[in-house]
Amino acid sequence: MNVYYSFSEGFFVNSVRDDFGNVSEDPETGLQHEIGFKAIVLDSKLSFGINYFSIERENVPTLVAVTNPGAPPQSLLIEGREQKHQGVEVELVGTPLSGLDIIANYSFLDAEITQDITFPDNVGNDVGRTAEHLASLYAQYEFLKGPLTGLFFGAGLSYTGELVVDDANTFAFDPRTLVSANIGYPITENLEFSINGQNLADETYFVTDSGSTQINNFFGAPRSVLVTLKAEF
Repeated sequence: MNVYYSFSEGFFVNSVRDDFGNVSEDPETGLQHEIGFKAIVLDSKLSFGINYFSIERENVPTLVAVTNPGAPPQSLLIEGREQKHQGVEVELVGTPLSGLDIIANYSFLDAEITQDITFPDNVGNDVGRTAEHLASLYAQYEFLKGPLTGLFFGAGLSYTGELVVDDANTFAFDPRTLVSANIGYPITENLEFSINGQNLADETYFVTDSGSTQINNFFGAPRSVLVTLKAEF
């Protein structure tokens, strides 16, 4: 078992621009602590890890919606905000059986606004565009011998908990679970056929890249199936 701790400071030069032409100028700064452990179990067939992290962010740029009668909402850049993100991540990766690979992970996130000069009522709220719970599971099996050697198939689940859209916490997207699957077969040494499906249950969901309830919120990708024939020379 390996136990570790890390500490880092840094800055990030933002290039956020609003609809009025304002561009973020001062860099965002951050301070991060992380502690965790990793272990190899089942005769080295599985790797298990868990870690706790804490991140303090300063001068975080945010776009908010500005409305005018008779005109569509426009984005306005707000700077000088501070946030604290802390949470736990768990991961399990390995090959418990011959030909079977699995990847499973879960994360809990507590993201809080700690300073907001423009909108002081937001202090203590959840940070917009964040979900407390995220989880995913994927497994793939490949035939390693016999007449079906090389044939592989897999399936996965991806879960996103309730996602708070805005810093004022007035609106949130419902939790969603997306299903994916794939199958493939190497026709020859240089030719592989595969089918990949995403959001197979065709769940309707929403995504956001603005942190506002009025701008830049979109439908998520619907069910899709991709058929591929890959050749290598």
